[in-house]
Amino acid sequence: MGGKVQEKKDITIAIRGKNRICLLGFPSDMMLFFDCIKFYVEDEYKDEDWSVITDRFYKKYLREEDIEIAYEKMKKIEEVFKQLSVDAIDWSFSENPNRKTTLSPNNLNSLYEVFEEYFNSFETIVGHILYGKTEIDYKYYNPMMVIIGTFPYNYYYEQMPLSEFDSLSKEGKPEWFVANVDRKE
Repeated sequence: MGGKVQEKKDITIAIRGKNRICLLGFPSDMMLFFDCIKFYVEDEYKDEDWSVITDRFYKKYLREEDIEIAYEKMKKIEEVFKQLSVDAIDWSFSENPNRKTTLSPNNLNSLYEVFEEYFNSFETIVGHILYGKTEIDYKYYNPMMVIIGTFPYNYYYEQMPLSEFDSLSKEGKPEWFVANVDRKE
């Protein structure tokens, strides 16, 4: 493809871990998921440390030693979301034709139901990491992270050293949200 710029296309965000990718939706949908976690969980339950989700998973990656605590935190988030009405979100953004979304409150009752696929994908990847280990997995850990799941962009995450993610500050947006997807082939 020598220097040809890839056409911009719809970008899908995914959760990746080990050798599995679960595609979820548009970047703004994933951002809404994390905004809801911040507003309804982190800001409401300040006595708990949520950084394994709101910093490590949101912006960086989950280290192998983070997986079990991240799973426990996500289960707590799930329980909070089950108690929240779907009306906890102002859905007027979904009427904007310029904002792509795969989320819809139609015929749903709770915030959990809106993001059920996100919770299920998280659990699937965690299960795959913890209980689907092969001999090679004990030698090499492919970190769990939020990525651009659209091909060929997902490939770039394999090339990025983890130190680039480690250097990200708490301020600002995550790489998967602001990444320039017009990368050269």
